[in-house]
Amino acid sequence: MFGSSVARLVDGVSKLKGLNFSSKSEKVEANTAKILRAINEDIRVISIKCADRLHNMETIGFKTEFKQKENALETIDLYVPLAYRIGMYAIKKKLEDLSFKVLNPLEYEDTSRKINDYLNENKETLDFVVYKTEKVLRDNGINCVVKLRVKEVYSTYKKMLKLNKRQRKVSSQETSIVTIDAIHDLFALKIVTDDYLDCYKALGVIHKEYDIDSTRFKEFIAGPKTNLYRSLHTVLYVNNCLVQAQIRTKEMDMVDTYGLPYYIYSKNKPFSEVQDEIRDSLQFCKDLNFLSEYFERNDLYVEKVKKELFAKENVYVRTKNNKTIRPVRQGY
Repeated sequence: MFGSSVARLVDGVSKLKGLNFSSKSEKVEANTAKILRAINEDIRVISIKCADRLHNMETIGFKTEFKQKENALETIDLYVPLAYRIGMYAIKKKLEDLSFKVLNPLEYEDTSRKINDYLNENKETLDFVVYKTEKVLRDNGINCVVKLRVKEVYSTYKKMLKLNKRQRKVSSQETSIVTIDAIHDLFALKIVTDDYLDCYKALGVIHKEYDIDSTRFKEFIAGPKTNLYRSLHTVLYVNNCLVQAQIRTKEMDMVDTYGLPYYIYSKNKPFSEVQDEIRDSLQFCKDLNFLSEYFERNDLYVEKVKKELFAKENVYVRTKNNKTIRPVRQGY
C-alpha cells in the first residue's frame, strides 16, 4: 500500500523482536546496530528516530525513576550525538535539557537559575543591543531579522565545567572560580539576512559599530561544519556583557535549526538523488558506512561508532578540491 520506501523506513526504526539474547546489553547493542546500519540504507531513519526519542523524553514523567534515568542516559549517549551529526540542533538541544533534568535535577535547577538571574540582570542591555543592531543594519541597506538566543541549560552547564577545568590548570585554587558571565555565547544575536553577501556586509557593519573579541571570530559559511551548519560568528562587548552574533541567510538558518530533514525538503527532487548527494557530502555518512563494512559484530560496530563518530573532538582535513575527509586511525 505504501511502497518499499516506507516499508524500509518502518523496518529501520523498529526494534528487533522474537530473538533471544544472552543479556540486556547484547539486546541494546543489537538494536542500536540495527538503527545505525539502517541509516546507510535510508538517511531519513535517523531523523525519525530522533523525533520519536524527543516525544519519549517529553512524556518521560509517566515512567518509573529507573526507566527515566535509563532512557535519559541512552538519549545523551546515542540520540544527542546523532542529532548533532545531521545538524538537527533544535531537537538536539531539547534532548540534552530533558535528559539533564532527569539525570541531575539539582544541577539543572542551579544552572537554570544562574542563567535567568544573569539574563534579568542584563535585560535592558540585551533589549537595546537587539534594537540597535537591527536598526544600524537596516540603516546600512541590509534587510534582516535580529533575535536574541539564550544558551540552553545543559550546554551552559558543560561550558562552565570546561571553563573551570581550564582555569584550574593555570591556577592553584581547587574550587570553581569561573562565573557564568565568562561564557562568550551565553547570549547570541541571531541575525538572519536575505542573501549570502549581506552576511558579510552585516559583519563589517557590526565590527565597525561594536568593540569585538577578534580571537573568537569563526567563518562557517565558506568553511561549513561537517553537519551542514553554516554561519558567521563574532563576539561583541556590550556594557561589560559578552554577546555573540550569529549571521546567516534564511536558508542557512533553516538548515542550522532543522538540519538534514530541511536540507532534503529544500532540494525539491527525488529522495534517491538527494540521498546520493548526502552520502557524498556528509562526512558522518561516509564514516558510518566505512565502519559498518569493517565491523560485522554488533558490539564492536557500536563501540567504534561511539568512539570514532561521537568523540568530542575529531580531526578533519580539507582537500585541494574542497572536500572534507577524516583520517582513519591506525589499526583498521
